[in-house]
Amino acid sequence: MTSDRVIRLCAGFDLIVTASFALPFLSGVAITLMYASSGWVGYPIDIPEFSAFAMLFVNLMGTMGVVWALARLAFPLAKFGWIDAWARLWVSCLLIYYLAQPGIPVMISLIIATELIGAWAQFWVLRIPEF
Repeated sequence: MTSDRVIRLCAGFDLIVTASFALPFLSGVAITLMYASSGWVGYPIDIPEFSAFAMLFVNLMGTMGVVWALARLAFPLAKFGWIDAWARLWVSCLLIYYLAQPGIPVMISLIIATELIGAWAQFWVLRIPEF
């Protein structure tokens, strides 16, 4: 598989996941599903109340994720793949830190796995320059 395809695949996945956080009418549903999923796997936790200010940052994060995904879909450049792979490692570290805190949905574990898989896939295809 070429680096262009892997970069676009990672970007497409990110677009699907982050789009729900970019839109105010969907972000509450996405957050509720994340918390509900903890109960589905045997770790029920209460859904906290999110202030309008907190939701603003949820929507901003989603918007930045959508824009970054669209940039990589339109221009699957190797340098974007490298940046994204390193960013996925950074995000994974943040998620691992917060997973250790009380009240965090276990669904975060799945997100950590997808971040690490995306980082590995991009590092793998970008390790050798294409000619």
